[in-house]
This record gives sequence, structure tokens and C-alpha cells, in this order.
Amino acid sequence: MSLIHPWGPIRISVRTTDVVRPVLQHLYASRHDFTAPIIIHANTFTSKDSMEKSVDPIIFIETVQKLLPEATISLGWTPSSNYAALNRLDWSKTFRLMSYLSDLRQPVMLTMNLNDVLHSLEQLEWLLGINEPEIFLLVKADATAFVDADFQKLSAISENDKILFDVDDGWRRKLRHLEPKPPKKRRRSVEPEKWKNRIFPSSHSMLSTNIISKTGIAFLGWPNALLLSNNEIQNYPSKQSISGKIMFHPKRQLREITPLRDSGMLVQFFEKNLLTIDSPKIDDSVTVLIGFDGRITISNNLRRSDPLYYESSSGQLPKSPCYEFKIIDKGWKIDAEVWTSPCHSGMKDHSQKLISSSSSNPENEIPIYRTFLSLDTPISRNRKLRNIGISKSGDGAIDFLLQELEHSDAASIQNLSVFCVLFSIVFTFILRV
Repeated sequence: MSLIHPWGPIRISVRTTDVVRPVLQHLYASRHDFTAPIIIHANTFTSKDSMEKSVDPIIFIETVQKLLPEATISLGWTPSSNYAALNRLDWSKTFRLMSYLSDLRQPVMLTMNLNDVLHSLEQLEWLLGINEPEIFLLVKADATAFVDADFQKLSAISENDKILFDVDDGWRRKLRHLEPKPPKKRRRSVEPEKWKNRIFPSSHSMLSTNIISKTGIAFLGWPNALLLSNNEIQNYPSKQSISGKIMFHPKRQLREITPLRDSGMLVQFFEKNLLTIDSPKIDDSVTVLIGFDGRITISNNLRRSDPLYYESSSGQLPKSPCYEFKIIDKGWKIDAEVWTSPCHSGMKDHSQKLISSSSSNPENEIPIYRTFLSLDTPISRNRKLRNIGISKSGDGAIDFLLQELEHSDAASIQNLSVFCVLFSIVFTFILRV
């Protein structure tokens, strides 16, 4: 964490949509006169009880992107007459924010009040963990700032080198005494280098893509993206497993969620060469669907039909905003275990549209429901385990966030098995001695 100083980068604020283009054209004409980095700021989001009109975010971002691609884009909220007004980033607002930023290749800075930051930590950590565009956070607080949360929570954000402060001397002294978390290695929820993201063309105006962060992968809009594992495929007989946690999130503007029946997350096991894939839905594959409505299905879509094998196996769980899963591919069989799971505290927001349970029940009292499915499948022609791809299924009515994603390949599983066998032999020998 570092503090913004008055003699730092040049920060230029744009107050209204009408002056966006004239101001930026003037800056473009005189851009060679600037010797310091440029930050172009606009309040593109409206606060509660605010008298100021926000700047149109699309016009502002597109104009800066075209005229000043080397500048940092800063986005903020209009000032409010209510000192206690809270502009918390829930997941709906976070995904909508990414609809403006997903195509950018220049730095972005979010300018937020300290209290708003403390109530949006999980969403902000996800945003700061995105590699492109690179997102920074500027925290503001003056002597009259209203804070009703423990600011020590700021030290919990792992990406704290992307947090800057523009605060008065009182808050500056408090922040200097912020207790840092002990330096320990924290396992990332997602390891981006182990996955390859393929985006295919879409005819829909809605943002449809995958956005990878260190704390989760967002699948947004229509299913036109495919996440592929980079793990080396092992020879049969061996096995591989994939596990993770899903949070389904309905579009906020929809009063009634009526998505397609097969809307959900689709895990695909296939033999096809990765270089020849031309669609997020891969034919000639075995698929596991985890539906937003709790429907779980393993389907055998292989072209080599064999009457000895069933075409599908299905189960049903209660509707839940969050599910966890573990799927094991043994080459000749797919096992899937899926269970309902409490969401993290910051992930409950709008997902309650998906469930009808009373909000008065504490989350830790919600019962956990579990189902286990299995389906025998033909062994691959090349006697290797199948490739793994993850995509959306259905339509664009529901987005989801995939966290704690892990693909354990056959080599690691085999090594663990060998270790267990050796340990058993040594332990037996010691007992006999």
C-alpha cells in the first residue's frame, strides 16, 4: 500500500458528459507537453441522494481509449448529500462494471470512499486480481468521513500493492498503524497460468465472455467462451479430477428469472485436438451439467454409440445460489459429486432471487444437500485421458462465478498413490521389527 502525494501524477476531472470530447481533444493536442503520467477521472456512477448528474461511462471510457490510450482511466461516484450513503459494490454492479472495462488495454483506477471499500472487499479483491485490464483502487477519506466498519479489514486484501490512499492526516496516521497480515503463502482460488481462455464471436449485444481473476473466473452473458485446462494428458489407466465452487447470479434487471432449462455450468471431457476447437460447445464429448436450478446431469455425447452404455445419468438438488463439486474421470467412467454450499458473506447479494428460503435463517444453519452420479463411458481411442473444458450452457439470463478451481491430473494422483503404498510398506516393516 502507498499514499498519493500532491506532486504525483496529473489528475484531470471531467464533470459532465457534454465536455468529455472537447476536454479530451484539448489534452490530445497538448499531450506532448505533459511530463508526468495522466489520470483522467469522471464520476460515472450515481450515489444515493446525490444532486450531481453522473458522466456517461460508455462515452467517457470510449473517448479516453481512443484519444489517450496511454492515460489511466479513473471512475468514481457522484458526491452525496447523505453523509452515511453507502455505494457498496455487489456482484451485479461488479459484473456490470466489467461490461465497460473488458476490452480495455490501459490501466483503470476505481476511486472510492473508505467506507464503501470496507463494504466491498470481496468484489474489490476479485477486480484487483484481474490481469487485463490492470485495475487499481484509490481510497479517499477526509476528516469528516463516515466509517461504520473495521478498517483493519483492508489488510486482508492480497493485492494490496494496487491500493493507493488519498486521505487526510488523521486517517494517514491510522493507516500507518494498520496491522499487516503475517507474510504467509496463500493458495490462490484460481491459478490463471494453468488455464487457457478461448473467446468465440457472439452475435449478442450483451457482454459475453470469461473474465479470469486470481480469486475466481466470471462466466458472463451468452455461452461463447471456453476455459481449457493446460494440464498434460496422461495415459490410461489413470484418472484425473476437477473440483470447484460455483455462485450463480441472475441478471439484476430481470424481474422474473426464466432462463433455459439447461442454463448452468458445463464441464466437457473430450478427445478433440485443442487446436481444432471452433465452438464453446464441443461435440463428441462426455459432459457434466450443473444447472442453476440444482439439476445435475452426466451425458454421453460420443459419436461412437454402443448399446452397452447408458446415454445419461441425472440427479436433483434443491435450488441454491452456490454449489461445490468434484468430478473424477477414470477413463472408462465419470463420477460426479455435487452439493449445496453456503456462499461467502460477500457473495449472497442478489443471488437470493434463486431461492425462496427465508432470509431470517443464518447462513451457517442452511442444511447441506449432496448427490452422487456415475456414468460408464467408452475408453478413448488413443488410450489417454480426455481433455477438459468448462463453459456456460443455456442463455445469458444467468452469470456465474467459479472459484476454488483445481484440476488434479493423473500424474499427481498417481504420485500420491505411490507415496501411500510406500508409506504402508514401510509402516508394516517397522511393526514387524
